[in-house]
Amino acid sequence: MSTNEQIYGLRKQIGSRRQSVFEPIVLQLDGVLERNRVSNPYDAGRNAIDELLKIGAFANGCSGSNARVHTGPYLYHLSSVAKLKQLTWVQPDFTGDDGTCHAALIRVAEPGRWHSLASFALGTTYTGFRRMTWWTTLDLSAAPATNPLRVGLPDNWIPKYAVIMRTPVSAVSSRATVPTVVDGYLSSVFHPTMLDARPDSGVTIDLKTDELGEGVDEYLLDAVPIQFLEMMPMLLDDRVRSARPAVLLQNGLLDRLEHYYRTLF
Repeated sequence: MSTNEQIYGLRKQIGSRRQSVFEPIVLQLDGVLERNRVSNPYDAGRNAIDELLKIGAFANGCSGSNARVHTGPYLYHLSSVAKLKQLTWVQPDFTGDDGTCHAALIRVAEPGRWHSLASFALGTTYTGFRRMTWWTTLDLSAAPATNPLRVGLPDNWIPKYAVIMRTPVSAVSSRATVPTVVDGYLSSVFHPTMLDARPDSGVTIDLKTDELGEGVDEYLLDAVPIQFLEMMPMLLDDRVRSARPAVLLQNGLLDRLEHYYRTLF
């Protein structure tokens, strides 16, 4: 049975071949793990991550080349109530637990429709804890039970209290970058692209089928102005996911990932 340590060992070899320019930074990040007695980044705890965040190339994200978005009028991103608490909400009340806040959001933002985020929340930008968020041209709202798998999200990482976001390509294409091994350092599910080929985008790993394969395009955005964002709250609970088998890291997915990564050598 594959382990996180084995997966990272493979990923590190692939990254050094496909994105060698970032190898010095990866070695610096690995040094942080060694000092914290952690064998791989996927098992990093709070102390190790806090130390990693002191390294600028890790903390600021979006370290890759400029991307080129060729399809679709929108980019899509899977967020959650927990992540959106970084904003100041005018409506609804966002001070309760995640389930309460999500239910309140659904009451004021009709499900199945897109709503301007700026109509509900105050703030200048939306971003992640490493000042980056992951986006794709695949409409995540079109098939919410399965499309998150296509962008490389196992069920462990799909939020129950979800909020799907979209932004016009025309508004953000100039700031989109191709994800790198530094950007994907903490994720056991990441396809390192061949940077010498000057890819237009990153590519996800499709977890929808038993034999993993390349998925869809993916991009990184830094802080996105909220006036360019629309949202659709969606409950992604067990009822929604019950129509398909569960995809969990601890239930054989690491073995399938090991097989997939070995095809990239």
